[in-house]
Amino acid sequence: ASPQAKMPSFGKKDGNTIEDTMAGLEAPLSMFHAACEGDLQDVAVLFKVMSGQMLPPHMLCQFMGVAPEQLEKASRENPIKVTAAQLMGGVAAALDENDSADMYIDKIRTCAADVNERKEMEKLRNAMTLDASTAASLEARLLKSMQDDAELIAHLTGIKEVHDTWRQECDVTDAVRFPTVVVGPQILSFDGMSRAHHERLLTETERQLFFLREGESTVDVLREKLAPLRRSEPLIALAQRERIAWLATLATGTQVSAVSLGNTDWVAEVDSNIARDISTDAFQANIDRVLKDVTLGSSPERIDLVESEIAKAVVRAGEALASPMKDYESVVYHACLRALTEELFSHDIKSSPISASLKAVKTTRRKIGDRFFRKNWLPMESNPDIFNQLGQQLGLPTAQAQFYEVWSLDAEMLACAEMVPSPAYAVLVCFPLTAEYRKAAGIAAVSGDGTGPYFMRQTVPNACGTVALVHAFAALPLEMQQLAVKTDSPHSDWLGSFVAKTQAQDAMQRAAALEDDEALSASHNTMAAQGDTNVEAFQAPGAADNEYKAVMHFVAYVHHGGVLYELDGLKRGPVARGNTTPCRLLQDSALWVSKVVEADPDERRVALIALAKVAS
Repeated sequence: ASPQAKMPSFGKKDGNTIEDTMAGLEAPLSMFHAACEGDLQDVAVLFKVMSGQMLPPHMLCQFMGVAPEQLEKASRENPIKVTAAQLMGGVAAALDENDSADMYIDKIRTCAADVNERKEMEKLRNAMTLDASTAASLEARLLKSMQDDAELIAHLTGIKEVHDTWRQECDVTDAVRFPTVVVGPQILSFDGMSRAHHERLLTETERQLFFLREGESTVDVLREKLAPLRRSEPLIALAQRERIAWLATLATGTQVSAVSLGNTDWVAEVDSNIARDISTDAFQANIDRVLKDVTLGSSPERIDLVESEIAKAVVRAGEALASPMKDYESVVYHACLRALTEELFSHDIKSSPISASLKAVKTTRRKIGDRFFRKNWLPMESNPDIFNQLGQQLGLPTAQAQFYEVWSLDAEMLACAEMVPSPAYAVLVCFPLTAEYRKAAGIAAVSGDGTGPYFMRQTVPNACGTVALVHAFAALPLEMQQLAVKTDSPHSDWLGSFVAKTQAQDAMQRAAALEDDEALSASHNTMAAQGDTNVEAFQAPGAADNEYKAVMHFVAYVHHGGVLYELDGLKRGPVARGNTTPCRLLQDSALWVSKVVEADPDERRVALIALAKVAS
């Protein structure tokens, strides 16, 4: 396989060279390339059929010799196309010396035939049109399908309960407390609620009339065919708006008028007001300030503040109408317009009547990604080798102190120098990070008056491993901190330099310094990728919102002034956990962890590593 990327080979069979195999595959690959015209999405499917797994886009591009910047610029309207030579080269790079052409010829031919069949169906589908009566019938069935869906009604009722609680307990004029801020904008994802019903609306006979193949999604095709009639036929347009208004009213308790959603003057004015407000230099400067000001809280807290500023702009837009909307009503109204846009202009947002406001909001939210997710820190695992490598790159004096695995919490084993030499300077504990723990950590009581150990907050997602490493390094004796060996790493003295320059700062200022370090995350991620973590899942689009958000978390335990301190960057400061000594740090940390584990017998996924003096 290619040395430039990690990829499982397609297979093995004795007695062939790559040149022999490629000679046998040239004709079917040429046929496949002619069928798909080099479309990288089709090539990805081919590689999945041949290798048994779907490759990440950047890895596939690497095999094809496609520049990374092409991937960044790719879109539905501008897909990546590879030449026949690039396809041949990519396949050759993925072959093993003993692969046989016979293993893949039929698979490639099947893929080529599948592409040809799909394109023929697309031609037939593109030529078909819907009449108004059929479209009206489909729209009516869509509403009835949603109204009869018990699961959807239960979901909408749950959202309504959130809104009812908010109205009872909060100042409804305070945008910081809007459900779209506290819960997130997705709470008003009315388009997402309707996609499933578009998907299952057609009967099998109707699917054939729409020239849909088995397993092919209905949503985009149905929307594409309905869109012209939803835009041009008044009764069909009204039925669509009534369906979206019904969803919004049932979910939020905010009365939405279907007629108002079709008031072109209102829609244009709301769009213009939002875009003009959000695009001002003053608004954007305030967003920049909020994102960079760590005193305002962690990254989720600052993201909420940005969302509240966006909500305020939407509220101001509604208040400026000739018939003003009040407070949250404007937010719900704009969410309905977004849902309509998704159904009517999903592939041509620029034609939407609210394109200006959508663009302004998207540009603002992109700043959130640039600040917190562009660096995309990957989660690290509790592996002493990884921490030693990262530590050495960043200036940990590994000739004097290294990380060791603590593979037993038994008192006798903890006292054994063969497991961890003495003394230990820090104990790092890794455990699952749950939403409940995160919430409790944010309000937990802390210890001390500022005279405790060096401590910094964690405001960057997944940076807890590096934060724990900083805490561990700062717990080393000063003379040991100064023994870092210069290496080829550009950060070979980063730990010592960071701790020294932030020594007089408070915990949030130290967090800001880490947040602003553009290069450090690269070293962190290089080491994280060496473990068993599913790196591609964390880097995938939307990973910040999927199940990978619940990852493992690190905290450090150190000795300072005769006290055992817990250093968790999610908390506001160090937490005293009893007394200890340098020689008892490992045992006392393990004892405390044992108590925590015993309190939650269902959760045993706890791992420990210790930074300790290298045995002489």
